[in-house]
Amino acid sequence: MDVKFNVKKFQNIMMKGTLNYSIDYLQLKFAEGRIKSGMVSGQRSVVTVIDVENNGVLDVTPEDDIIFNFAQPSIQLVPYLEIIDDEEANMKIIEDEKIVLKSSTLNSVVHFCTESTLRKNVLNKQSKDDFPYFHEIKVTEELLLGDFEKIKKIGTRFGKIYISVENGNLSIETTDKNNAFSNGTKVKLASGIEIDDLSICYDFKNFVALTTVIEAAQEIDKKEFILKFAYIEEREGGMIHAVSSDDSEQYFLLNRES
Repeated sequence: MDVKFNVKKFQNIMMKGTLNYSIDYLQLKFAEGRIKSGMVSGQRSVVTVIDVENNGVLDVTPEDDIIFNFAQPSIQLVPYLEIIDDEEANMKIIEDEKIVLKSSTLNSVVHFCTESTLRKNVLNKQSKDDFPYFHEIKVTEELLLGDFEKIKKIGTRFGKIYISVENGNLSIETTDKNNAFSNGTKVKLASGIEIDDLSICYDFKNFVALTTVIEAAQEIDKKEFILKFAYIEEREGGMIHAVSSDDSEQYFLLNRES
């Protein structure tokens, strides 16, 4: 099967499905005019659920049913896309085996991985309203480029962030709470939170990946996002759930050990 595809749009979908390559495997399903994917990282700290329109990503009909399975797409696929100079290129799909990317005199072969190696998400059938959320905030440009950017500038030295509630104040901070002498930075996000004091640790790289994907979606796709914060008492864990206003993109960060 030979089809045309938009190179940048295809890369954008890959970034969404892997949360900016925080996940080492990717399955993309093209059917009924939509693109669907649902993946979970090896450490089960990141989950993605996307169901978006095939808006010129791959030139197929709604009747076509195509599945791509990629291992380590940031290594095994992205470099081959980046050497394509044209905005659009041709793709030969050899089912269950490989794709051949064609542009001008360039031909690149990328093999699929077997579906059995994929780690698919465990939340795609879970309603986003079923989790014990205690607060939500709209992701504005000011939040992304202001408060979150400040946390990102400091967080590289600690490798983790915390979502904390203290005396009803919700904050995001980066520090090392295992070290009583650790430096750190905290930004207040909201007040009047009706939940007992808590502090939940998340991987810093996953947080950066999330903000990168949201920023791109706001700029390219003009989508708005909400961040929802949950505390799961029975396992003393937490979750950050980012969801687009049309529910077509959902990203979950699960807590890590402090």
